[in-house]
Amino acid sequence: MEKHIKERLEKLQTWFDHSCEWKIVDDREARSSSGEEISGGEKLILGISEGKPVIAYCSGPLSDRERGLLHLLSEAWSRDEMPQRKKNVEDLLKEWLISSLSHATPDPLPLSVSSLLDWNLGHFPILLLLPEAKNEKKEMKEIKELFFSYASRESLVISLDAGKILALIPVDSFLTEKGDRKDWMMGLYDLFQNELGSPIQLIYHDLFYTPEKLHKETRDLFHAIQLFPLLKGRQEPLAPWDLIAEFLAYSLTPQQKDQLEKLFSMKGNFQLLQEHEWEEVLRVFFRSHLNLSQAAKELYVHRNTLNYRLERIRSETGLDPRNFEEAFLLKLYLLLHPKAEE
Repeated sequence: MEKHIKERLEKLQTWFDHSCEWKIVDDREARSSSGEEISGGEKLILGISEGKPVIAYCSGPLSDRERGLLHLLSEAWSRDEMPQRKKNVEDLLKEWLISSLSHATPDPLPLSVSSLLDWNLGHFPILLLLPEAKNEKKEMKEIKELFFSYASRESLVISLDAGKILALIPVDSFLTEKGDRKDWMMGLYDLFQNELGSPIQLIYHDLFYTPEKLHKETRDLFHAIQLFPLLKGRQEPLAPWDLIAEFLAYSLTPQQKDQLEKLFSMKGNFQLLQEHEWEEVLRVFFRSHLNLSQAAKELYVHRNTLNYRLERIRSETGLDPRNFEEAFLLKLYLLLHPKAEE
């Protein structure tokens, strides 16, 4: 045990000797047989030793004055340990997430991690997917600095695997609303696109305040990235609730897909949509929320030209993309034929 940690323990034992006996505990000793953290008593992180927090525990009780003193000590020692403390949280969270993501129910979060992270603060997770060329250790410093130039330096940035970077962003008051968060995410997306000079994919989730919610949301993000082959042209940050149609298409069984193919063939001829030019018309029209003028502007064509092309699609397929319900069926057709989106 490092000298400064021993000295801190000695201070606790001296200053609080009449209240309780302080001792070093590990995760196993600080939890009940069911894995739950033992309630009552006082716990304090003395510092980081060999990559792990050193936790002191006493059964208490302490007076209000003693708790106040304990709080001041905790803040002072935390500031001293901040650089190592933050690295330690990132490493331990990475280990915990990798071991738990394959399970619907997470492993118990070690007390050493739980004690180091302020869960009451609130965070939201971002999963950043980088090209393989950027997935090197030497790039992580650059990635972190980009995050810190836009978000709080209290953010945690964790390199998982295969170009997947998980960032946990502390919540400012203006980021509690989903609409504000979407605009903020668009700025972050543009920053990474411009600075890295290569395409990225970015997906984010809702606020979390517990380890269980972090585990669930991270699993949701990993499930969502399986849909990215269906998202050609979606150059924007996304959340799972933006991908409902994609989730629907992805979850269909082979039998259900065959049945839909038969129904589409009965409706009309969809061969036209195998051509990139016509698929692009639909993709841009859908991204423009069926707004004819906006889509025409993005396609660099006259509004009447676009209207003619949409009419041609209607006459061939039997589905009118200007009608909301029929537009959804055309969207579903494109999702079931990803080769048409290459």
